[in-house]
Amino acid sequence: MRKIANCLFASALVPFLNAPLSAATDPFWPRLEDMVERSAYPLALYEINHAARPDAEKTHLDYLRGYCLRRMGQDPEKALNGIPRSSVWFLPARIELSEAYLSSGKTEKAAETMALAVSMEPLDERVERLADLYFVLGKYEKAAECYEKLSKRKPAFLYSLAWCHTRLGNYPKAMATWQTAISRLPQHPMSQEARLCLANSFLQLGRPLKASEQFRFARELDRAEFLAAEGLMGDGKNDLAIAHYRLVKGPFEEAALYGLSFSLGQQGRLEEAKKSFRTAINRFPKGKLLSESFYSLGRILELQGLSEEARAAYEKSIDADQGATERSTYRLVALLFNKGKNEETILWARKLEKEFPKSEWLPPALWAMGESAFALSDYPQAIAAYDKLVASENLGFLKNRGEEIKYRLGIAYLRNGKFEKAIEYLLGCQANYAEDALFWRAEATYRLGKSAQALWSEYLKRYPRGSHRFEAQYGLAWGYYRQSMLPEAANRFKLAAEGLSDPKLKRDALNRWGSLMAQLGNWSEAKEAFDRVEKADPSDPGNRFQKALCAYRLGQLDDAGMMLESFVSTNPSAPQNKEARSLIGQIKMKQGRFDEAAAIFETLSHDPALSQEERFEHTFKLAACYQNSGKAKAASEVYSSLMKEPDLSRDLQGELKGLMARANLQSGDLDSARLLAEEDATASLWAPETLDEVSKKYFEKKDFSGASKTLLAMKNRTPEQDLLLAHSFLSLGDATKSIPLLRELSLKKNSLQRTVLFELNKVQREDGRFKEALISFGRLSTLFPGKESVQAGMDLARASRDRKEPAVAREVYKAVAQGQAKTPVGRAACFALGELAIEAHDYREAAIAFRRAETASPPHSGLAAQASYWLGYTLVADRRFEDAIAELARLKPDGFNKEEIKTWLPLAWLKQGEAYENLRRFSDAEKIYKKVLVQGEESERREAKKRLDWIAKNIKKGSKK
Repeated sequence: MRKIANCLFASALVPFLNAPLSAATDPFWPRLEDMVERSAYPLALYEINHAARPDAEKTHLDYLRGYCLRRMGQDPEKALNGIPRSSVWFLPARIELSEAYLSSGKTEKAAETMALAVSMEPLDERVERLADLYFVLGKYEKAAECYEKLSKRKPAFLYSLAWCHTRLGNYPKAMATWQTAISRLPQHPMSQEARLCLANSFLQLGRPLKASEQFRFARELDRAEFLAAEGLMGDGKNDLAIAHYRLVKGPFEEAALYGLSFSLGQQGRLEEAKKSFRTAINRFPKGKLLSESFYSLGRILELQGLSEEARAAYEKSIDADQGATERSTYRLVALLFNKGKNEETILWARKLEKEFPKSEWLPPALWAMGESAFALSDYPQAIAAYDKLVASENLGFLKNRGEEIKYRLGIAYLRNGKFEKAIEYLLGCQANYAEDALFWRAEATYRLGKSAQALWSEYLKRYPRGSHRFEAQYGLAWGYYRQSMLPEAANRFKLAAEGLSDPKLKRDALNRWGSLMAQLGNWSEAKEAFDRVEKADPSDPGNRFQKALCAYRLGQLDDAGMMLESFVSTNPSAPQNKEARSLIGQIKMKQGRFDEAAAIFETLSHDPALSQEERFEHTFKLAACYQNSGKAKAASEVYSSLMKEPDLSRDLQGELKGLMARANLQSGDLDSARLLAEEDATASLWAPETLDEVSKKYFEKKDFSGASKTLLAMKNRTPEQDLLLAHSFLSLGDATKSIPLLRELSLKKNSLQRTVLFELNKVQREDGRFKEALISFGRLSTLFPGKESVQAGMDLARASRDRKEPAVAREVYKAVAQGQAKTPVGRAACFALGELAIEAHDYREAAIAFRRAETASPPHSGLAAQASYWLGYTLVADRRFEDAIAELARLKPDGFNKEEIKTWLPLAWLKQGEAYENLRRFSDAEKIYKKVLVQGEESERREAKKRLDWIAKNIKKGSKK
């Protein structure tokens, strides 16, 4: 294909040389032509720009100007684009402009411009130029159209056409065009390149033997031999392939040596192949096929049973970090798994998954990972590996495919305690794992706390001699027990105990059998079970006690009580007699028969045969009976007597104190309960809770002194308790103690902070601590802004103002005015600020406040009128009379609602008149005062009359004189 060249000077000058005769005989044009031919472009451009030529020659001059500008490296676009389409210079200007666009990198515009030129006059050189531009732009279809037209007259363009087809991916058409070009112009300079392209196209289509032929024509013999060998090997002709591989030298020698080794391996000549691979590795230690060579060598070593050498080869293949890394990693996984090296198997399987997540060998690697993790009892990791295999379609490496994975997942989930998931997967195993899956599904169901009775029964029915039959009997027994089918449950426990090999399960089955027999009243079988488990003597009268005790522990209180009473009456000297009586008392307590239980424990507590510990235990239970029956005072006395027992542990003393305090609290003896709790306030868990209840009881009784004492005794009070203490102090009239406590509480971020801040602010305000209240108000408005905090601020401002603390009031009003701008509260704060400023004779500050009040008021409202009046008032007081007159003049009857303004308008006129008087504008003052006489109230009219009389007497009379 021809490269894009510079525009031919001759083609550019064709219109110039064919100029009209008048131009040719004119000395200006030959001189200009000579300059252009000698490349004296600056001189020619100067001549063109300063020539006084007729308008008819303007387009000619524009063309030559653009021609020179382009060659001088300047932009000719303006000059060339100015030539009209009707001009003879339009076409050469398009060609020149196309070259200019190309030079400045605007290839797209160059092609568009050249396409216009071709449409006007399709000369071959222009079509060729346009084709080359299209090719550069990647518009191969348009380029192909141009080259195809050119090739009909000039066969050399077939080569360019073939290149276009190649770039378009149309290899068959490209190959046909290459072949046509070679046959028609075999000696063309591009024929060699064409043969190479043709060979590469054959390779793209997977035809290496055809490619080899073309490489031979192109005299690239090593490549031809190599491709011939590749093609022969692909056809299964390994002997011929080996012969061709041995002939290859040069740049294809490494690939040929690898192909030779591979072909030897395919023929089963493993020793030769192994030797050949090692030769390739040694000869090309940094070759492109190093990874492949190590991988193939590892496969041969693995086939020969040399696992350690194979592992080393795979690891070197991975270290080479080339194309065989993925396969080598998988082979390492398989090799280590088969050798039982579970930890290493998992590590390499993870590496394969991380680096090659879409590998075709990932499913078997995941299986190896799961099995290895399962063997290591790492069930979460096993589950993760199996789970990724469930959705895989590549499970041909497993004998039972998906069912095997589901079974392993079910067992792994069961071992990991995820019983619902275990059941989900075991349900899918109905072919090759039916027996085991059914048993483990029943086990998982049982461990979920559900009835697995149907599953155990199904297992025993389908597999009466199954390997899990005794475990199934045990599980079935539990199912019957949970359904209260006690005889059947007992029978199943007995059957299970006969064959269970696990000693723990066997003992449990016997215990369950005995317990169920006792519960059912079948004391003979219960005795047999207890004899086997506890090795009890059948002739011992204590057997009856064991039966009663069994009934008691199973919750059969009535039966156990009757049996125990019978046992006590018939066996008065039996060693279990005292325990039996104690059990009777406990049964009566559980039945709510506290008086009867108390009588039993009182008798036992005075039994001289009892040990000190037994006496203490029964006395303790006696106190519990009193307390539960509502005899709190009696219970307290018993606890008090127990406190006097010698050698009591600190823990037991604390427990007795707590019970005694609870009894005192129950009886209403708050002082005693408090004192007991105070003794153990830091050493027990019950004391803080008891003190809390006592403090609340005091508070309910309005004994605020008792409440405060109780709360002060607590070492680690909660915020709620601190608040209650503060309330107690307040109720006692002691704000000096309440305020610091509330202040400390207000600094803690919790659910009480808002309430505490409000209360603190209120207490400080009521106690006259206005500066402190100002601080708490600031925190309140910052942390909890809203209507309530604003109201608290306004209350504080009013209180401080009433108590002659204007500075605090001023700060609060400023904060409210700023935070509540244009709201009624904010407006009220502005008015208050103005009033405070007037009281302090700070008229400037007052004017600012009343201006803000006016802005915050609804336009033309009475509030706005009031604010305007006071603004005028402060301006007069500040002796800013002109400003006051202007401000007060805004209060016009037609601008406000008459009802809303009627209060303020006469007052405003009076102030306006005062300002006029101070400015000695008495006539204006008279006019204003006369208005007041008409519209003002009685007091305002009197003031206006007084002012008018004064003016008449002192001003007008004086002027006459």
